Amino acid sequence: MSILQDYDDQEQYEIPQISKYLDLRIDWAFKFVFSKKEILQKLLNDILPATITNLEYLPNEIPVMSEKNRRSTLDVICDSPEGKFIVEMQRRHTAETPADKLLFSYDYRENETHELMENGKTSFYYLELSRMKEREWEKLRKNPDRWCYLFKNISKFAAEREVPRELHGFEGVLEAARIDNLSPEDMDNYQNMLAAVKNEIRAARLYELSQAREAGKAEGKAEERATIAKALKDLDLSPDLIAQASGLSIEEVSAL
Repeated sequence: MSILQDYDDQEQYEIPQISKYLDLRIDWAFKFVFSKKEILQKLLNDILPATITNLEYLPNEIPVMSEKNRRSTLDVICDSPEGKFIVEMQRRHTAETPADKLLFSYDYRENETHELMENGKTSFYYLELSRMKEREWEKLRKNPDRWCYLFKNISKFAAEREVPRELHGFEGVLEAARIDNLSPEDMDNYQNMLAAVKNEIRAARLYELSQAREAGKAEGKAEERATIAKALKDLDLSPDLIAQASGLSIEEVSAL
């Protein structure tokens, strides 16, 4: 199975935008793109040691297109030469992972002897998206690295540059993620999900900045309140909300 971590500490307040491609870190987009069997099969074959020859989605997993289910999992039954097995995919934050590794895995082992559990057939595979720092597609040499790159950068791909000539078998992924392939209903679903994510990010940022305001207020540092207000203005919040969060007056906010 594969668990994906999306935003790192520095990127968690970066607000997703509409672009040529769906943002694969958005749960709706993740479900939409990987509802296509050939795309999901490529991802799993690039990450897991087994060779997957076919897969079937478990009931009620595809499609899931509502905001309420944006943290739901994606489960599939896979066929391989070694037999059948179940893969459960999730996107989540995780902590204390091996340093400097994009792809790593765990098995169930005894705590003291570290022996693998008898008949143990459960493994955990992680793609650590926050560790993908490379900005040039051509410098990537492994498909797990390319997947990390696309999960983090696909929505910016067209805006920043032309699509590279050599896509190393990822042509179908880009095609499946094109915004202009969405039906009007699908576009509404994606935009609703995008709006929900933006609201979450803004709320988290507002809370963090309000905490900083309290610390600044206790120390009497007017410059910290001004910094908070400027950051909130960058999020296009109203002067009233900025004044409430920063402790400045509306006039002071307008003067920034």
